[in-house]
Amino acid sequence: MNNWQEWMRQLMGLLGLPASLAGSYVNAFIPVARELYDIDPYAILRAADIAPEQLAQPGFRLSLYRTFKLLKLAEEATGDPHVGLQLGRHVQPKSYEVLGYALMSRGTLQQAIEQLIRFDALIWDVGGTRFFQRDEHAVLELNPLYVPWVPPQAFELAISGQVAFGRWITGFQGAPARICFRHACRGDRAVYEDVFGCEVEFNAERNAVLFPREYLQLPLRYADPALAKIMIDTGQRLLKHYREETNIANEARALICELLPLGEQQLESVAQRLNMTAHQLSRRLQQTGYKYPDLVDEVRQDMAQHYLAGDELGLTDIAFLLGFSEQSAFTRAFKRWTGQAPAHYRRRQAATSAA
Repeated sequence: MNNWQEWMRQLMGLLGLPASLAGSYVNAFIPVARELYDIDPYAILRAADIAPEQLAQPGFRLSLYRTFKLLKLAEEATGDPHVGLQLGRHVQPKSYEVLGYALMSRGTLQQAIEQLIRFDALIWDVGGTRFFQRDEHAVLELNPLYVPWVPPQAFELAISGQVAFGRWITGFQGAPARICFRHACRGDRAVYEDVFGCEVEFNAERNAVLFPREYLQLPLRYADPALAKIMIDTGQRLLKHYREETNIANEARALICELLPLGEQQLESVAQRLNMTAHQLSRRLQQTGYKYPDLVDEVRQDMAQHYLAGDELGLTDIAFLLGFSEQSAFTRAFKRWTGQAPAHYRRRQAATSAA
């Protein structure tokens, strides 16, 4: 099994999960691709089945499935194994949306980190972010609990982003004491040390940033108690209604994955599972930029591409697993999504895997 096949196999385990990432965080990819790598970001976004206009929409949540697919395609297009690190370096307050402004308006770095832990799901809802102090160090640890797999590029993006954002809100360019990654070194160790300015430990027991405890009392450049209260109140509301409103498209997407093989992917069935009426679900999806039929199409396309990457299932079997009544309906839909017939797509995937 080659690297791409293994990547896609791991991605398959994320298709039925509601886990997501703030689209604004991924939006940093567009200027980085242009300015740092001189490549067309929109071509890569299209290859990952991501609409650029969605990323620019406030509150848009991108499924982890498509986020991680984008990271892999970006690495291949740039030829740079450090693309995650570079993306993290361009993190800004707007990348964190409400959470970003809640963090930057607090009084000290410690208060900002404590706020990050509290509202972390508003960026990516994988769980496992911890903050504690041990000996002379403060430790910010990232070991996801709620998803079966996170690629190394995503950890590098997240930790590089945390360090860059910490430097931005404090105006202090000091280095962490140590960076830890559970994965092996991917490329040039000197690049990691240049990004972080400190020792980087690979094959570690955890993914973490360790820094001197005295950094916790660093004042923030844009401390504003009034703004902090507004942003915290807003963040609390978003977190309280996260499943029913903020992340509704990904909650529905996960249920569609479950119901498609049963042929029960109708709006009413998904709404019932979410304890809503069909009208409520439709309205809330529209507020996040989705129409329900388009969401079903997205799920079907993602699942179809996975099934077609292997040869275990015939086209008729795939059609039924995607909730189509017959193979011809699946073929027409797949041509609409990708511009090619399923059989042709499968042959191309087989040729790529054999190369």
